[in-house]
Amino acid sequence: MNEQITAIAALLLEINGKEKYTAFFDFSGHVRTFSIRIYSGKWSQGKAPLFNLSRPEKGLQ
Repeated sequence: MNEQITAIAALLLEINGKEKYTAFFDFSGHVRTFSIRIYSGKWSQGKAPLFNLSRPEKGLQ
C-alpha cells in the first residue's frame, strides 16, 4: 500500500517538473484518504482542475 502511494506521489512530482501541468497530492492519515488534483499550466485561485480524485486509501488495494 505505501509503495503505491509513494509511486503516485513520484509520478505527480514528475508531472510538476515538466511545467505543462500543476499537480497537487494530499494524504490525510487520520482518515486514510488521499486526493489528487491536476491543473493545466500554472495553478491560480478559482481555476478548475482537469483531473480531481479523492478516495479512501483502501481503494488502492
